[in-house]
Amino acid sequence: MKRSSGPMRVALCLLAVLSMSVGNAIAQAPSPKEIEAGIEKGKAFLYSLQGADGTWERVPVPAEREVNNDHDEGQWGGRTALAVYALLVCGEKATEPKLQKAIAFLHEQPIVGTYALAVKCQVWLNLPATDAVKKSMRRDALLLMQLAKPLNNFPVWDYGPSTPPRKVYSLSRSQYAALGLWAATESGIEVPTNTWKAIEATWEAAQTAEGGWKYQFPADAKGQFEPTTVSMTASALATLYIAQDFTKSEYYAGARGNAVSPPIEKGMAWMVKNFAENVAVSKPPPREFQLLQLYSLERTGLASGLRRFGPHDWYAIGASYILKMQKNGAVSPSNSKMMDSLVNTAFGILFLQRGRMPVAFNKLDYSPGVAKPEDAIWNQRPREIANVTRWLSARLERELRWQIVRSDSDFAALLESPILYLSGDRAIDFKPETKAMLKSYIEHGGLIIAHADGGKDAFARSIMQISGELFPAYEWRDLPDTHPIWNNQNYKRDAMKGRVAVKALSNGVRELMLLLPSGDPARYWQLRNSNQRTETWETMANIYSYVTDKTTAYPRGYTWLADAPAGKPTKTLAVGRLKYAGNWDPEPQAIVQLSNYATTKKSIGLDVKVIEAGAAIDKSIKLLLVSGTNEFVFDDAARKAISDYVNAGGTVLFESTGGMGGFATSAETELSQMFGAGNLKQLPKSHPIFGTDLAVSYRTFNMASISNLTGPSLRGVEKDGRVVAMLSREDLGAGWLGIPTDGIIGYTPESARAMMTQVLGALK
Repeated sequence: MKRSSGPMRVALCLLAVLSMSVGNAIAQAPSPKEIEAGIEKGKAFLYSLQGADGTWERVPVPAEREVNNDHDEGQWGGRTALAVYALLVCGEKATEPKLQKAIAFLHEQPIVGTYALAVKCQVWLNLPATDAVKKSMRRDALLLMQLAKPLNNFPVWDYGPSTPPRKVYSLSRSQYAALGLWAATESGIEVPTNTWKAIEATWEAAQTAEGGWKYQFPADAKGQFEPTTVSMTASALATLYIAQDFTKSEYYAGARGNAVSPPIEKGMAWMVKNFAENVAVSKPPPREFQLLQLYSLERTGLASGLRRFGPHDWYAIGASYILKMQKNGAVSPSNSKMMDSLVNTAFGILFLQRGRMPVAFNKLDYSPGVAKPEDAIWNQRPREIANVTRWLSARLERELRWQIVRSDSDFAALLESPILYLSGDRAIDFKPETKAMLKSYIEHGGLIIAHADGGKDAFARSIMQISGELFPAYEWRDLPDTHPIWNNQNYKRDAMKGRVAVKALSNGVRELMLLLPSGDPARYWQLRNSNQRTETWETMANIYSYVTDKTTAYPRGYTWLADAPAGKPTKTLAVGRLKYAGNWDPEPQAIVQLSNYATTKKSIGLDVKVIEAGAAIDKSIKLLLVSGTNEFVFDDAARKAISDYVNAGGTVLFESTGGMGGFATSAETELSQMFGAGNLKQLPKSHPIFGTDLAVSYRTFNMASISNLTGPSLRGVEKDGRVVAMLSREDLGAGWLGIPTDGIIGYTPESARAMMTQVLGALK
């Protein structure tokens, strides 16, 4: 394989410098902690409004309910449904005593308003699927379908039932009805495909010539229903995404080139163009429903997978607005009249929480990053990753998200997920800056999954060629049957009904890239039928479990990386990295993240220098770090250089990155040759180098091999009252990087960083 070209090296260097500043908190404004605090305050406020009977209703059930939007009449029961929905999404459990009466109320009371029923269906979707919940969901879904009324053969909805039937409707009520029916299908209640086709046709027919949507069909919209709004356009787009999940899944499974939906593309273009002038953070939108509008934008963002609408980061904008409007827990826009503080607060914390759910998969739109735009066939199956994420959320019983990132996105967007998925059916030639981005993402701890649509060999070969440019020292192999992806996750390979071909590229610590070269698994993901080719779904679940060590999923705004330091360190230590004939630098970002951590926690910065094996080592180097994964042998010149360095007052640390392979055994041999057999001994937990209060924990993988370890474990050579050489058989480097990846034998990231920071501080 050819090494990187000159422009490629320049791009890599530039991206490496930029990525040095990437830290744990990605969101710029507001911060993740501010969002968390806002959610908690909002929850407390909702509970403060709860009545003695456990509900949020202000009146008993009306004897005669008007067909309207009033919370106490036509939509009676909706206040309680909305509060319970928001609290469940924000982490409250169904077993919470404060919610039990409210949930019983929703099961038992006659709730008939369209909005109220639709929100109630979201409650059922967020509860354990007991027989009682399934029964209530089926009942409410049937009521919603019965409330549909034909308008020129298009189904639309009014506020609720009326006698005699009214010839009144709005698309706002209709989009909530569709949302309720979607919740029913997600819970296993069958909604006929023809119903979804009719809903899709309704919204396509209601689109204005400019691309947006009004509250009614353009010909009917008068008075308060006249304006075309971002709110209704976002609602329409979210509804079309829902409908097309059922109407277009089979069509797109055929891999006919990048999926295109003209109504959605036209609507999105209108919304992007009008976003700044109509979204609540700029000025009050028509009819002053700011929080309802943000809820619609969030639904569109999550349904589409779009992290941004054009240049607009919808989550950052919406979250900033909500927290600005929050006072004493309540979200209360100054001009909100129809929507009271309960409704606004509930929609506000729903936006904050749903938008920050962990991103399981980033899907790469690489169209800006290829030499030939016609080769950017990145989206033939537009819902494959959406469907995998939905299925995975149900299996793990926790909400996960997916999103689309462009190859020209800011680097922080990539790090919102531990997995970057890219697909295609032809050879792709990435631009140098795109290759640099992919390399840096991987070196920062990410995993790339590449899928050959239709099993096309040209795409698979181009991915393998690109990886050869990025990581020439590593070779592709079939993912071994003994790998933790197959044997240490929920779905064991031997129990799968079939076999999924997976090729893998590893640095000896973790998998860097996975390639699905054949079998076309994405076809089955696109079809939404998880009962077909179950092994393809299970393989993706195992991969996600592998990169998160089963439990470590980060909400939006956080990554596995250390916080970038806010200021300069008060102390800087020179650290040498020994470059020898072997895998000496398997995790290049590990030392950067360790430096960030040490600077933030102890104000100790690291000045890192690469030193060729055998070259003289300056005594200004406080620590010489020797990392690796495989067996190695030093020559006499390398041994002499290290011995001279140590005799001059230096310290050397051999670190077995990943905790596997033959590196540790080779290191023991080399240390014996340099310092004498038998001088490498276990350092006691009470050794001064560990300080007085250092507590560590280990990763769960292969605990049997380190089950006797209950504290820091370093072997050392002591001379003239100081430690001159150390060996960690257990991984430190992957821990410094921060990745929670399974299959690593060693310390948890926090422990690896804390332990090394203590050791650095103890060096003299």
